[in-house]
Amino acid sequence: MPKSKRSKVIHLTKTAKKGKELTLRLYANIQACIPEYPYIYVFSVDNMRNNYLKDVRAELSSDSR
Repeated sequence: MPKSKRSKVIHLTKTAKKGKELTLRLYANIQACIPEYPYIYVFSVDNMRNNYLKDVRAELSSDSR
């Protein structure tokens, strides 16, 4: 019998982790910007498919590093 072509659940335990190096680099970039800017906002979004969040990200990208 042929294999089913239905979408299957992918467990998160099988996905590759980003690692500690990426986190340390992010913290270093934030700490380097502290003396340069009077205010720093750091936020993360899990799902960027929302059109409103895409608009906000596009607006902020012109001012950010």
